[in-house]
Amino acid sequence: PIFNPDGSLAGTNNYLNNIYGQSIKSGYRTYNQLEFKVDLNLKANLDGITKGLWARATGAYYSYLFEPVNRLKTTPVFEMQVNAAGDTTYIRRGNPGTPMTPSGGEVNSRNTSLYSEIAIGYDRKFGYHGVSALLHASNDRLVVNTFLPENYRGISGKISYNFQEKYLVDLAFGYNGIERFPSSQRYGLFPAIGLGYNIAEEEFMKSITWLNQLKVRASYGLTGNASAGRFTYINYFQSADGYHFGAPTGANSNGVTDIPANTRVTWEKSKKFNVGLDIAILNNKLSFSADYFKNNFYDLLIQPNGGSAIFGANYPLLNIGIIDRKGAEFQLTYQDKIG
Repeated sequence: PIFNPDGSLAGTNNYLNNIYGQSIKSGYRTYNQLEFKVDLNLKANLDGITKGLWARATGAYYSYLFEPVNRLKTTPVFEMQVNAAGDTTYIRRGNPGTPMTPSGGEVNSRNTSLYSEIAIGYDRKFGYHGVSALLHASNDRLVVNTFLPENYRGISGKISYNFQEKYLVDLAFGYNGIERFPSSQRYGLFPAIGLGYNIAEEEFMKSITWLNQLKVRASYGLTGNASAGRFTYINYFQSADGYHFGAPTGANSNGVTDIPANTRVTWEKSKKFNVGLDIAILNNKLSFSADYFKNNFYDLLIQPNGGSAIFGANYPLLNIGIIDRKGAEFQLTYQDKIG
């Protein structure tokens, strides 16, 4: 039986786990999850200063907390026995049971992010000439669990010019910084340029009514990747079961890796070149795009092979890696509406 007449959980030496006790009387498990998001965006039209000028401020806050509660207990089981005189006794079988454990309520994950940006832009057309410009600054502060806060910040800008929508020029830059690098290497400048020629807008192409778009374009720029671990540029000494020398083992650790720090660690970089062709015909029902790209990755963080007993340790990650990638991409699209 599951229950004895006195209401206790029934069991024997062969059945020490009562199914009702395991399901209903073994404690409880709950999860508290709190998530909070707020976004604020303000934009001002500054045509009163000059036509086409605007400014924008953006703020975003995100907070996440996860708290599992897991409290367990076990309940004893009893076997009912009746003697010849008709007297009933209950004999405990197995363990006496354990009280509910007080564990739980510890925060398992806690993340916050505070993002802010300001931007000012300008969009204007002067006859055959079109001009647009954007200047943008941002800061992103991240806190993950109990790690030290991390900040990403930067300034970026772009200016675009077109003449009769035929000749197109884009100039852009990013100047970004992150705490993962030493102060001398913390910020990187990443410029880019894009050129386009919309041949279909030429007068001598207007007579070709079935051609809706014919454009060639090219771009070249520098990008950066912040893949270095935190504080890998700082050397530490530590005396424990010997003398240890090297970078810290993590963002929130007192240990040392026994790998010397890379005191000049910096951005991984890539020079990216792309040239493309866009064609659309038959009232834009059929379109085709072709791209050729070549990416030259350098300053990639890799650990040199080998070593020396004289050196006495493994090499750290160094900005010495190089990878070249190139290829082509093609896209054919057909779209129409029937009925």
